[in-house]
Amino acid sequence: MADDGSHARPQSSYADTKKEKVTELSSKNLQRSMGKNNDLPPEILHITQGYISLKTLIARLAQKTHRDLLKTVIDLAQMPTPTLKANSNGTQVITVDDTSTENLAKKLRILKFVTEAHEAWTKALVITGWSRKAEDVSKIIDLKVHLDARLQDYVAAIDQMAHDKRGYIHARLPNPDIKTALEVMETGKASWMPEVGLYSDFHVLNFELITQLGYIPPPQFDAYDIMEVLADLNTSLSTRLQLNEYDSLPYYFRNFQIKSGRVTFIVAGEFELDLTIAEETPEAQYWFLDLRFLFTPCLKILSPNLRFYLENKINEILSKDGLSGCYNVLHDLVLTYKINEFRRQAVTLANHRWIHSVKVEVLNRSICIQYWIERFHKIPKENKMPKNWLILGVHSGVSKNIRSSVRETRRLGVRWFRESKEQKDVEILIDDVNLSAESLLTTVTSKHISYILTSICEKLRSKPLYANQDLSISLQISENDSVESKLMVQLTADVYLSVRIEPVSGLFIFEPPTRRIFDFQRRLNAVVIDPANRAHEYIEQLRYAILYDSLLAHGWTTGFKNIRNPGVNALEMKRIFKDAAQVHWFKRAGLPQECYLTISFNAAGESWSLVQTTIVSDPTNPKGIMVIPTQIKMPVLVVSPKISHKFMISIYIYSVALLTYHGNLKYLWSRRHFYMLIPNVKREALNIPFIYLKLSDLLTSLKTQPSTPKSWVKDFVRLNFHGVQSLPQLSIIEKTQGTTPQALGTKAQSNPDKEEREDQAIMIAEVQMQRPIPRPLIFVHKEFDRDIEFHPATGTFCFRLYSSIGTSVIADLTQNLVKIERLVKYIRVLEKYEKKLICTKICLNKLEFSYKGIPHLGDENITESTELVYRAAIRFNPEDENFLVLEFEKGNPHIRIADYLTILLNSSLGLDGVAKAIPLSTPVLQVIEAIEEAWASPTTRKYGIVVVNARAVDWYIIRYILTNQKSNSSNVIHQSQKFLFEVRLCNRKGEAWWHVRRYELPKPSIPFLSLEESKKRVSKQDDLDEALGPLWKTSGKNWEGMRDSAVSKCEGIVELLKRLDNIMQDFSIRNTRNSRGFT
Repeated sequence: MADDGSHARPQSSYADTKKEKVTELSSKNLQRSMGKNNDLPPEILHITQGYISLKTLIARLAQKTHRDLLKTVIDLAQMPTPTLKANSNGTQVITVDDTSTENLAKKLRILKFVTEAHEAWTKALVITGWSRKAEDVSKIIDLKVHLDARLQDYVAAIDQMAHDKRGYIHARLPNPDIKTALEVMETGKASWMPEVGLYSDFHVLNFELITQLGYIPPPQFDAYDIMEVLADLNTSLSTRLQLNEYDSLPYYFRNFQIKSGRVTFIVAGEFELDLTIAEETPEAQYWFLDLRFLFTPCLKILSPNLRFYLENKINEILSKDGLSGCYNVLHDLVLTYKINEFRRQAVTLANHRWIHSVKVEVLNRSICIQYWIERFHKIPKENKMPKNWLILGVHSGVSKNIRSSVRETRRLGVRWFRESKEQKDVEILIDDVNLSAESLLTTVTSKHISYILTSICEKLRSKPLYANQDLSISLQISENDSVESKLMVQLTADVYLSVRIEPVSGLFIFEPPTRRIFDFQRRLNAVVIDPANRAHEYIEQLRYAILYDSLLAHGWTTGFKNIRNPGVNALEMKRIFKDAAQVHWFKRAGLPQECYLTISFNAAGESWSLVQTTIVSDPTNPKGIMVIPTQIKMPVLVVSPKISHKFMISIYIYSVALLTYHGNLKYLWSRRHFYMLIPNVKREALNIPFIYLKLSDLLTSLKTQPSTPKSWVKDFVRLNFHGVQSLPQLSIIEKTQGTTPQALGTKAQSNPDKEEREDQAIMIAEVQMQRPIPRPLIFVHKEFDRDIEFHPATGTFCFRLYSSIGTSVIADLTQNLVKIERLVKYIRVLEKYEKKLICTKICLNKLEFSYKGIPHLGDENITESTELVYRAAIRFNPEDENFLVLEFEKGNPHIRIADYLTILLNSSLGLDGVAKAIPLSTPVLQVIEAIEEAWASPTTRKYGIVVVNARAVDWYIIRYILTNQKSNSSNVIHQSQKFLFEVRLCNRKGEAWWHVRRYELPKPSIPFLSLEESKKRVSKQDDLDEALGPLWKTSGKNWEGMRDSAVSKCEGIVELLKRLDNIMQDFSIRNTRNSRGFT
C-alpha cells in the first residue's frame, strides 16, 4: 500500500530535498530548545544561502560601468565622422547643431550607454535604501520559508490520506446475511440455494449437473423437436415483422432474412444483426444474438468483452426503444467505426507514403485531413499561403431542396476546402464498403488536379494562338487516377509540353525534362501561389524562352546576331509593337546600317518585321531621341513557324525582298507612277507579291518619245524578287578588275559575318511583246545578255536586275527597256528585208546579219550553185546610245563604204536606208573588187593600175592609170594616161539603175571652162571613145547602151562593168604596143 501511495503522489526532487533539510533543522532546533526550556516552540530555520554583501554588489556595478564606458569610447572612435563643407578661407564656422546621420548615430550611442548606466545605479540606490533594514528583511524571509514548509506538510498529509482511502476499497466487505448464517450454522446448508459454489461456469451445466443441483430438469429434445421449435420461432418472427411491425420497421431494417429461429437484418455496407424472441406475444422483446460488419477493414470476430458489452447494450436498447433505437445505435456505431478507421489509415499515410504532404487532426467525432502541406514551402512566410483540406464526418442526410423521406439517415460526408474555400458544389463520393483513406485522398487530389489543369487549359484556349488552332492543346482528365491526368500543350511547331501534377506533393511536372523546361518548372513550383490562375503565364513565358533559344541557335549559324534595344524608348516601342510581351532585335551583315529584324512575341503568335531607326531632334534631349519611322511587317503565312536553319535563311532573303520592294515602291510613289501589287498564287511559307507597272509611264519618265510603245510590247511590266547575290569584299575587288562574282540565287552563305560583304538584291522584270512576234526573235540564235532572257513561245523578255538592298531598280529597268525597244525596232526592219538581209545573231549590244553575194564573180572555179555569204553587225555604242556603228567582217566588199553606211545608219533613214543600200551596192562592190584583183595580177600590172574611189554609198569613181614606155638611144621614158569612169545610182520611175559613163576632170590649163565643156573638149581629143563606142551603142541582159554611157539594173551591172574592164585591158595592151612601135 505504501508503494502504491508513493506512485500516486509524485513530488519534485527539489521539494523533497528542501523538506528534508527543513525537517532536519527543525529537529535539531527542537532538541536544543528542549534542553533549555521545554515550554518554548522550536526555533525556525534561518536562511543565509545566496546572500551578497552590498560592498561587493557596488564594486561589481562600478566595474561593469567602467567597462561599458571604455567600449562606448572605442565604438565612437570607429564610427565615421560627419563630412564638413570646406569654406573659401579654410575655416569652418558652425552656427547650428549638426544634424548629419553620422553625428546622430554617435549621439544615440552615448544616450544608450547613459540610459543603461542610469538604470543600473538607480536599482543600486534602491537596494542601498533597503539595506538599512536588512535585519528585519532577513526575519521576514525566514518566516516566509517556514510558513511555506508547513503548508507543504499539510498538503502532503491530505494527499496521503486520500491515497490510503482509495486503497481500502478492495478490503471492504458486504453486510453479513444473518438469516442464512444461522440456517447454515444449524443445518449445515441453505434450503433455498443450491450448492453452486463449486461450479464457476454456468455455461457448462448439463442435464446431470442440473439434476444434482436440485432443479427440475427440462424435458429432453431430439432433433425433430428442435426443428419444430425453430419453425415456430420462424413463424412467429415472420408474422410479427411482416404483419404487426412492418410499418413501424426502420427503412433500412426492411431487408431481413428469417432462418433458424432468428431474424437477420441486413444494412448494406454497414452490418448484419441477428435477433430472436423468447415469447410469442407481439410485444415481446427482441434479444441480441450476433453482429457482423459488412465493410472492410473491420473486426471479423467480436472479442468476448466486446460481445458482452454489445449484448447488454443492444438488449437494453431493444427493451426501451425497440428496433428503431437499435438501428440508430448500431448505425452511429458503424459511422464512428468507419471514421476511426479512416483516421487510422490517414495517420499511417502521414507517417509513411504521404509523409510531409498530409496532416491529420481530430475534430471531436470528425477528422480533418490537410494535404499538400509542403506545396508552398519555398515561398516566403510573410505571404499568406492557401491551404487545402477535407473534413470527414457524419452528415445528417437531410437535404434542403428535397422533401423529407424515410430514407433519410445519417451518413459519412466530406467537406472539401480548396485553397481555403469550401467547394459546396462539388460532390465527393466515398466508398463506405471498402474503406481507404488513400483512395479518398486520391479522389480529392484528382478533382483538385482536374480543376487546376482545366483552368490552365481554358485560359490558354482563350488565347488567339490556341483559339484559332494554330497550335494544338489537349486535356486528359482521369477521375480515379490522377497520375493519368495531363495537359498537352504545343509550344512551337516541333516542341510539345506535357503538364502533370504529382498527386502526393501537388508539384508540377513538365516533360520533356530539358534544362529550360526544368527551370520554368522549378520557378512555377517555388513562386506561384495560385497555379490555377497564373500557371498559364509561366507556360507562355516558357514558350517565349524556347522560341528565343531557337532563334539564337539558328540565327547565329545564319548570320543573325541578337542585340539589345539600340536606344528606342518605351513609348516608341509601345507605339510600334502593340500588345507585345517580348521584342527581340537581330542584326545581320548585308542589311542597311540602321535596319533591324525584330520578332515580337505575344499570345497571338510571332510577329516578324523590319524596322529602320533614326535620330530626330528633341527639345528635352540635346542628343535627340531614336524613333522608328519605317516598319515593314513580314507577312509570314504560318503564325508560329518552325524555326530552322533553312527558315532563317529564307527570312533573310525575304527581308532583302521587302526592303527592295519598299525602295522600289517608294521610288514609284515619289514619281507618281501607277503600280499594283498582285499576290503570288503559290502557297509558300514566305509569300512575295508581284509589282505591275505601266510601261508607258516608265518610258515617259526618261523624256523619250517612243514611236509606238504599244506596237511591239504590252503596256505593263511585271517585277518580282528573285534572290540575293552576296558580294564579299574580295569579290568587290575582283569585280573592279573584271571578275564576275558568284550569284547565290535564292540561297545565302551560312557564315556571312566572317568577311565584309555587300549583298545585292536580284529582281526579275518581265515584259510581253505584242503578236506577231518577229521571226528573227523566234528562230535566230539569241545572246542578249547574261541577265536578259527571251521566251519565244510567249514572247516574254525577262530582265535580271541588281541593286543594293533597299534601293530601286526602276532606272536600270527603264534603260533596258529602251535598249530592247531599239533592238526590236531594228529586228523588225531586218524582218522586212529578210529575203536580202538575214538576221543571224541577236545581242543586246550587237545585231548580226548576213546577205548573199555573187559566188562566181572573180573565181571561175566556183559554180553558180555555190552561195557566197557576207556578214555584218550593228553595234550599239554603250557611251552614246544614239550612235550606232556598222561593222563588217574581213573580206566583205562593204568595208570600202563602211563609214558611209554608218552615217546612213545614224541618219533619219536609219536601218531602212542601210537595208536598201546593201543589196544594191553588193554587185557593184563585188565587181569593183574583181577589177582591182584583175589589174593587181603580175600579167596585167605592167599595163597599168586601177584605183576605185567611193564618193558615197551610191557613187563610185573608177580610175584607170595606163602606163607606156618610149625608148631612145640614151634612156627609157615612162608615160601614163588616166581614164576615169563614174558609176552612180539613179532612180528612174521608182526603179534603181546604175549609170556608168566616162568621167574626166578639168585640166588646170583651161580653168575658166565649165566642167561639161572641159569634158567634151578632152573627150574629143581622146581615142578611148572609139574603143568604147561599140559598148555604148549595144545592149545586154539588164543593161542598155546610151551612145556615150550605159545604164544597168542591179542584176546587169556586173556584166556591164566586166565588159568595160575588158575594153580597158585591150586598150591598155594596144596602147602599149603602139608605144613600142616608135623605137
